This record gives sequence, C-alpha cells and structure tokens, in this order.
Amino acid sequence: MNNLGSVLLIILGSYLLGCLQWSYLLVRYIKKQDIRKLGHGNAGASNTVINFGWKFGALVALLDVAKAVCAVILARAVMTIVGLEALDTTLILASAGVAVVLGHVFPFFMNFKGGKGTASAVGMMLAIDWRIGLLGIAALLILTLISNYIAIGAIGMWATYIAGAIFWLESDLTVALLTIILVLSIWLHRENISRILQGTETGLRKTMKKHH
Repeated sequence: MNNLGSVLLIILGSYLLGCLQWSYLLVRYIKKQDIRKLGHGNAGASNTVINFGWKFGALVALLDVAKAVCAVILARAVMTIVGLEALDTTLILASAGVAVVLGHVFPFFMNFKGGKGTASAVGMMLAIDWRIGLLGIAALLILTLISNYIAIGAIGMWATYIAGAIFWLESDLTVALLTIILVLSIWLHRENISRILQGTETGLRKTMKKHH
C-alpha cells in the first residue's frame, strides 16, 4: 500500500471510531430513550448531562475522549508500521483526530446527525500534544464556569488549540486544519449562541442544581 492509501486508511478508520456515538448508544440501551428526542436534540455529552445528570454525562464524555485517544494512538502505530515518519507526522495525527470528531458530529448510521465533538476534541489533542490538550481543557473549564455555558467553553477550547499549535507544533497545515474545525464548531453551536443571546439556553449552574 502506498503512502496515500495508508493515510486514507488512517483517516477512514478514525472516522469509523468517531461514529461510536456513546450518548446515543448508552441512553438507548440503558435509559431506553433516544437522546436525539430529549433536550436540544443533540447526541452528545452536554445534552446527556442536561437530561440525566453529570455522572451519566461524565461517562459519555470519558468514552468520547477515549475513542479519540485510541484513534491517534492507532494512527501513530500504523505510521510506524508502514513507514510514514518522513511525512508531516503532526498533520497526519491531527487529521486522524479531526476524522474522529467528524465521525462524532456526522455518524453515518444516524443520518449524519450526531454531537458537537467537544469531548472527542479533548482526547484528540491530549494524544497529539498533552501540553496543548491541557491548555484546551483549562480554557474549556474556565470559560464554561465564567460564562455558565458549555458552548462558549467549547469554542474557546478550539481557539486555544490553534494558539497552542502555532506555538508548539511546526505544521502550518495543522494550524489551518484546526482553524477550519474552529469555524465548524462555531457553526455547530450557532443555535446555542442564539439561545444564549435570547436568554433561553440551559446554563451549567441550572443543570447542576436540577440534578443535585
């Protein structure tokens, strides 16, 4: 298999891993409900927290983080096996991570309607560069706590990833790829932003109080 074929295999495998929609699967088989018909209809960890509490939501988030970590680790292993080290390693790993996020957001078995990829993004970046990953987590937590909205934290996290990539990663194409995903994240959160501006978005503090 040539280099292009190997890279495409890595990206396809990562996308399929991303399609493991844990919020949908766990809610369906444990809670006997469809997460897409609850709350804001988003199949992701944040909507799971809103509807079933932070413990169940945290389980979903950890599984979403794990699948992205696994994808990047597998991508690195494939690169070593087939000898792709001479290529832009960072870009290939980032492409694998982004493919997981896209699989989460657009899972083929759910008519391409999934979650928003925040937890998967955390796992992706932790596996690529733990320093940038931790900075992103800090931005996510701080901005969420200050603003009271996960959507604000998620967008800030992606912006932090770009800043970290510029500082630590020697790959302009990776920075460009992350910038595209930042734009996608803003688009995916457009309804949340609209509800925040209207004062109708469910905030973190209200959610935690509801399930206390």
